Parts: sequence; C-alpha cells; structure tokens
Amino acid sequence: MDIGFAGIGRMGRQFALHLAAAGHRVIAYDPYVTLDDELELAGIELAATREGICGTPLTISMLPDPASARELLGGNKGLFAHAGSGHRHVLMGTMGRAAVAELRREAEHYGVLLADAPVSGTVSAARAKTITTMVGASDELFAAIQPVLAEFTKAQFHVGELGAGNIVKLAVNVVVGAVNESVNEALLMATRAGVDRELFYEVLRAGAGGGNFVEYKREAFLNPGTTGVDAPVTIIHKDLHLAEELAASLGIDLPGTRANAAVLDRAIALGFAASDMSDLAAALERS
Repeated sequence: MDIGFAGIGRMGRQFALHLAAAGHRVIAYDPYVTLDDELELAGIELAATREGICGTPLTISMLPDPASARELLGGNKGLFAHAGSGHRHVLMGTMGRAAVAELRREAEHYGVLLADAPVSGTVSAARAKTITTMVGASDELFAAIQPVLAEFTKAQFHVGELGAGNIVKLAVNVVVGAVNESVNEALLMATRAGVDRELFYEVLRAGAGGGNFVEYKREAFLNPGTTGVDAPVTIIHKDLHLAEELAASLGIDLPGTRANAAVLDRAIALGFAASDMSDLAAALERS
C-alpha cells in the first residue's frame, strides 16, 4: 500500500521504517528532516510539500502538539483539503480532546475519515516494535487501519469512537508521570541517605514497587544521561497539562497529576526540558 507519513522525528521515523520494511511504499513529509542514508536505504521517499503525500489512500501523522497538527491538517491549504473525500487519516500525536474535536470538524468538512491513535511507550519501544496504540475510530475505520497499525505496534486497542484514543492515552500518562516522579524521588532519598544506587534499584525491582516501567527504564534511572532521550520532559509535561484540562472539563480534580506537572514546570525552568524523564532526580536536587 502507498502510505503518506507526516512527521518523521524520533518516534515517527521508527514507524515509517517499520512500514517500509513491511513492504509498503512510504512517502514522508517533514519540513525539518532531509533524506539520509537510513531513510534512503529503507526506500522511504521524502515529499517537498504536504500535497506530496495526499495522493495516497491513507496518511498517518506523528506530530508533537495540537498547534503543529492544526497547521498541517486543517484549513483550505491543509492535508485534509488536499486529500479530499474518502481519504483515511490516522492522528498519532497526543493532542487532547479539544484539539481532536476541532480536527474532527475539519475532517468531516472535507469528507476525510479520521482516527486518533496515540501510543504508549518510548522511542526504544517504537524501534523494537513493542509499543502500544489506543485507537479512537468507528468500527469500520478501525477494521481498515488495524492491519497497518499492526505493522509497527505490538498491540492495537480499539477504545471507542474518535477522541477516545487521546482520553485513554492521557489517563495512561497520568500513571506514567506518577511512577516516574516516584522513582526519581525514591532514588534521590535513598542515595542521599547513603544507600548504594544499584542496590536500591534491585530492591525496588524485586519488591512491590517493581513492574514493567521500572524494569525497562533500569539503565536510564541508574545512569541518567547515558542512554539517550526516550521520553523527554517536554512531552510528558504537555500530556500532564492536557490531562489537567480534560479533568477540569469533566468536573474532577487530579491533585497528584497537578503536583507532578508542577515538578515538570520547575524542571523545564531549570533547563531540563530536553532531558529524559529518568533524569528528574537531578532537577529535584536543584529545585
């Protein structure tokens, strides 16, 4: 299948490479990316404009925030307008409920069939194809796109109609943010009190606080700054604030999420915006 892919940053690149490896013709658009050896060897083509990916029956976007999604997709010069009626688009960036509702109106105006399918997992999980996606779409659209999503994700959960994917993703990241903050605080406390860092982490892994997140982030927590950036502070910061907005619209309060978001506010102010979430202990020491 010919697939248009918008946004081939750290996460989107992995998805596009998996699709190309599965035999799809991938035409990518990203104004901030130039063709390199990895993309060329995989057979991925780069379009000069968004119009260059609109001739495909399916497009996928992996964009960092609502503003970039609106700019790419909406309006009379956007991807939806160029792709036209019957085109299928999968919105994989985490946008929040309000942005998805706005894009839904744009898609319906141009007859585009829209699904939201944010992912849970890191760049390394995307590379290993062990990442999970939560899909909001009609039954018919989910049935059509699920085989494609399965080419680059381990699990595809149909969680409801359009917009439900983002709701579930934000709820998941409420947990991820809390666990990450707790591990950083625990490491800081234990090591400041003189406990060996690796020994404490082994006890954490083996005890009631252990789990998949603690397991696969082991090296990042034990040796922050040496394993690359898998989950930047800015991304989780954005998601926690989107979760707060969603909670407010539902008339509920998330005090723990608010506290975790405030820690990330301080971390960004201290210069940790591009750091991995596992490096928050360093920010906590300075705050």
